[in-house]
Amino acid sequence: MLSGLLKNDTAIDVSIGVMNAFVEMRRFIAAYGKTFERITTVEYKLLEHDKKFDELFDLIQLPGLPQQGIFFKGEIYDAFRLIVKIIGEARETLVIIDGYADDTILDMLAKRKRGEDAVIVTASPGRITQTGLGKINAQYPTVSVVKSDEFHDRFIIVDGKKVYHVGASLKDAGKKCFALTLLDDEGLIVAKTQDIIGT
Repeated sequence: MLSGLLKNDTAIDVSIGVMNAFVEMRRFIAAYGKTFERITTVEYKLLEHDKKFDELFDLIQLPGLPQQGIFFKGEIYDAFRLIVKIIGEARETLVIIDGYADDTILDMLAKRKRGEDAVIVTASPGRITQTGLGKINAQYPTVSVVKSDEFHDRFIIVDGKKVYHVGASLKDAGKKCFALTLLDDEGLIVAKTQDIIGT
């Protein structure tokens, strides 16, 4: 703008330089515009493919990691891995019933990949610290705790469809021999749990 107002040689040279720069920019855009458009399209497609690969990998059953099984004393990490995998299956809702749940369960819930909220049904809600609950809720999808002493056994309910029976408290999984079983007849436990947590 200043070069347009001034009338000396330097101002004229600057005006010519600015005009030449705009002409070159137009030529560059005309010559490479389609290329940039294609690059943008490829980037969008790659993002879509990444999402689809993530979904595919979530669905693939990893070797050595079954949906259920018996864990013997000392197989703490293997039990932890399977429980975390089951928790990671949830896409809509996740309910964990464990009368002795403590902050250990929050570590498992932190491994969730999806945005589903989780409900912990326990007879002893005081074992889950308010500090731990507050911290996980500040970073991850909401975890709420419901007090109920109607359950003796432990269950994990995934999306209101799959129900796993866990033979040990999640905090003690693998410390002694226990079984983790995918139930065939899950309707009753799902309905009862929905009554208890009010959904």
